[in-house]
Amino acid sequence: MPNLLLSYFKKYRLDALLISTPENVRYFTGYTGTNGLLLVTQREKYFFTDSRYTEQANRELRQARLMPTERDLLSGAATFLQKTKRRRIGFEGRHLSYADYQRLQALVPRSSLVSITEDPTLVRLIKTEAELLNLEKAFRIQQRAFSEILPSIRPGQTERAIKILLESSLLKNGAEKIAFDTIVASGSRGALPHGVASAKKIKQGELVTIDFGAVFNGYYGDETVTIGVGKLTKEQQH
Repeated sequence: MPNLLLSYFKKYRLDALLISTPENVRYFTGYTGTNGLLLVTQREKYFFTDSRYTEQANRELRQARLMPTERDLLSGAATFLQKTKRRRIGFEGRHLSYADYQRLQALVPRSSLVSITEDPTLVRLIKTEAELLNLEKAFRIQQRAFSEILPSIRPGQTERAIKILLESSLLKNGAEKIAFDTIVASGSRGALPHGVASAKKIKQGELVTIDFGAVFNGYYGDETVTIGVGKLTKEQQH
């Protein structure tokens, strides 16, 4: 277990730490599904999911004990916490909703819930060699996809059509999924910080800004390019 994660137990005097953010759950367990809850103690990791995902969990979990439960994962984790008499339970303060916090407190009335201000996401800041390779693969997918659709960026083509071509090429080249809503903004729309692709047609002499990303093995690429269509002014070239 990462040292930073273990340090939470000493600093906050925890008996257990509840991790619910999907990215953090995947990082610590290898589980890629959508319904999972991780409970960490100083000695072991317990993973809660319902019957729909137990087969997947059995295939993917690393060094975590599978705890099949009902779809209400908080309730399942709370039952375990009560049985094992965990009194101080840490949680991701920036991610657990207030409604879930209230519900969890009601489920474990004899325990104290402790907000972890240093987000467990910090554990993921320093990348391993394997993680860097995943990021490199995501960027290679982006490079191939953009090269394929570049000739299609021409006058008369709509921003939305470019988006569809690019996202299709990302998936074809091995992206697990699209990292975020692809931005294609031409002409004056390029000034919009999040110019979602529209039905606007690209014109001769315009700049086109494209922001896109591929996900590979859970790791997100993010790339922004600006290209000129046709003859540009000196100011545009600058």
